[in-house]
Amino acid sequence: MLKTPLQQWITDWKDCVRCPLHKTRTQVVHGRGTIPADRLDLCDVLFIGDAPGDSEDTTGQPFSGPAGFLFDDIVRQSVPDGIRYAVTDLTGCVPRTDDGIKAGQPDHDEIMACRPRLERFIELCDPQLIVTVGKLAEEYMEQGLTTSIRCPKTVPIISITHPSAIHRMPYLGRGLAVRRCVVTVAKGIETHVVKGL
Repeated sequence: MLKTPLQQWITDWKDCVRCPLHKTRTQVVHGRGTIPADRLDLCDVLFIGDAPGDSEDTTGQPFSGPAGFLFDDIVRQSVPDGIRYAVTDLTGCVPRTDDGIKAGQPDHDEIMACRPRLERFIELCDPQLIVTVGKLAEEYMEQGLTTSIRCPKTVPIISITHPSAIHRMPYLGRGLAVRRCVVTVAKGIETHVVKGL
């Protein structure tokens, strides 16, 4: 039986050893969303985060820990019914120290090693809008930079605050930060996404 493009992408990257992150991972974290596995070209919006965390390394799904619950809440409030989306990260492996402790963000070399994986996913999804989630994703998706992740120049890119950063904010500021994310995504979809394509 022939594999779908998404299944082939997962197969191509599940045993990746292109950077040291593979040494401490449980599994490669690929993507998730509301698009069918055999029709990635139906993706309207692609969310790209910084890197998986411990929860994601366990489940194999991006944004599946505490930050994931907040991320899903932002998506529920901002993405209208009928708009199809996918979610992935700059890297497919959780950054850890040699003794297995979460080490924050991936470094430049690790992101560049994973660049072909992400670029292929962008190509498969062919989104109408990219939403970067977090400062690191915003930095590496900025168009025109030599270190940027390559994507079609016609795809608009907007940015929102990472849910993990929102969790670290003082309690009274979190609601406003979430609201800003919701408004940014909703406005981006209203402006750039054509329904029914």
